[in-house]
Amino acid sequence: MALAMMRIGFAAVAAGVAIAGCDAGRLALEPRVEERHELVHPGAPHTAHVSEPALAVAPDGTPHLAWIRRDERGASVQSASFASGDAAPVRVDPAERPVAGSHQAPGLAVATGGRVHVSWSSPRRDEGASLFASDLVLATSSDGGRSFAAPLRLHEDEPGSRGFESIAADAGGAVIAAWIESDAGPGAATRVVRVVDGAAGLVTSLGEQTCPCCRIAVAVDAAGRAGVLWRDEFPGRVRDMVFARSRDGGLRFAPAGRVCEDGWALDACPHRGGALAFAPDDRALVAWYSEGSAGQPALWLATGNAGGFGAPTALHDGDGSLPDRVALAIGADGAGVVLWERQTPVRSEIAARAVVAGDRRLGPTLVLSRGVHASGPAVVASPSGGFVAAWNEEEFPALRTVLVNLALRSAP
Repeated sequence: MALAMMRIGFAAVAAGVAIAGCDAGRLALEPRVEERHELVHPGAPHTAHVSEPALAVAPDGTPHLAWIRRDERGASVQSASFASGDAAPVRVDPAERPVAGSHQAPGLAVATGGRVHVSWSSPRRDEGASLFASDLVLATSSDGGRSFAAPLRLHEDEPGSRGFESIAADAGGAVIAAWIESDAGPGAATRVVRVVDGAAGLVTSLGEQTCPCCRIAVAVDAAGRAGVLWRDEFPGRVRDMVFARSRDGGLRFAPAGRVCEDGWALDACPHRGGALAFAPDDRALVAWYSEGSAGQPALWLATGNAGGFGAPTALHDGDGSLPDRVALAIGADGAGVVLWERQTPVRSEIAARAVVAGDRRLGPTLVLSRGVHASGPAVVASPSGGFVAAWNEEEFPALRTVLVNLALRSAP
């Protein structure tokens, strides 16, 4: 299938003076847009479906995006690198490993040396299997995303349904992948595997009562920590977030613990995962959506260590809009950015706040998007400082993925 060239437009936005990392905890911070890039997708928004974007940044600071596109010719996994002014999307999935659906973004990670890893669910055709039977596969590029090798299956060749995954690459180049697996028992399960030099290790089960359609979150850091965040189903159909930590790069995980007892009972899967990042002081930061026991939509932020998580802080300011999907990144100095969707009956926007990991201090809310409808926020810390964020925006007649460079600056 021929792929159209995507033109990247960009505009610099004037902002104040950057704040040094050591001062971040004593100042009110807010994220400011420094550069904005737009990737216009072929076709009108109503003729082509594009998943939310997956975002990663290479060690040299080059941003990479991946997404799943569905049009009249079917679905395909696409990837683009921003190493130059124009980004030609590359199709990642070969004919023998097509993509199972376009309801979620692919997994994306960039490792040491610029190796780009993309994951997706690919259909299985086992006799008597469900319509959703699938393998989870990982394709790797050794040339900065210009081409991809044949994908690797991340688990044993057995019937089942796998998806809603997240992947991350550690400082040594290993990839940690976690996903939801169904048809493996009475309920859905959370699985994790470590991939080194193109070979998948032993698959480990982290939980057997997983909410079946809430996307997993995975985070790693330079200190060898790895974490997995997912939503479990508790007695009474309560659906709360749980977290498991590894201190040896994903080889072994401690037993999972509940992040917060929200008491959100729902007789369905909410299709709402969470966001996870590590701070320099060994804390894990978690952001998630919940409607709690009172049925009120809310976003929460909590920090935790080996002793569990503290009381959560509300992220959404209740300005007449409803909060939705959330993304989170923390920089090397402990200051970070949280992004989320907020919606009214007419508009949906991408909002952002700065956060200081040590005390969960939050800056003022800033709207980053421009279009009438924006969705699917993603954000990562840049190795050179600052942050990179992405989301989708619909503004007739175009559907575009927006990429921005963010810096934390003192609030006026």
